[in-house]
Amino acid sequence: MIGKMSSRIVKWLLRAGAISKNDRELYEYAAYSFLFSLLPLVLVMLLGGVSGMLLEGVLMIVPFMLIRKFSGGFHLQSSGVCFVSSTLLLSAFLFLIRLVIEKQSFILLSCFVAAAAIQVFLCSPIDNEARRLSEKERVVFKKVARIMSVLFFAVYIALMTLGLSRFAVPVGAGIILTALLQVPCFFVRKKAAA
Repeated sequence: MIGKMSSRIVKWLLRAGAISKNDRELYEYAAYSFLFSLLPLVLVMLLGGVSGMLLEGVLMIVPFMLIRKFSGGFHLQSSGVCFVSSTLLLSAFLFLIRLVIEKQSFILLSCFVAAAAIQVFLCSPIDNEARRLSEKERVVFKKVARIMSVLFFAVYIALMTLGLSRFAVPVGAGIILTALLQVPCFFVRKKAAA
């Protein structure tokens, strides 16, 4: 689906004379990458809209997308499997956000958020086999991932301190989700080292 959309965008750009035929492949890749990067936001907006948790969904996915861009983590090979598993995972996290808010399990959540922020701070970036980072990229990504994890953890703490748990919980969930997707990579590394 994303491939078809990116192809249509490039055809439109070609008809408009904005790009040359020689650059078609490059623009198809760029359009595909851009649309694919927006997929989590669109998906969580749909799920959040259906479940009456649009704001919570956006507050969860923004820290997730920004931190994950630089922290790395587990990626599935198939875009179809990725879409289905992402839908299930985001749905589960929206359910957990609602549950934490209703049960007011803020101390337990805060422990998980702190552990997740520490993990992201210490373990990022995690290389992806599809695209290895250069040494310079590793240094930059590490700094940005650390800044983002500290920043969003500070936002979480500030919102909790101000009694705005409805907004804090999804931000914390975004940090946890990022850390959670790093965990499978630790087992892959151990397996490769053995």
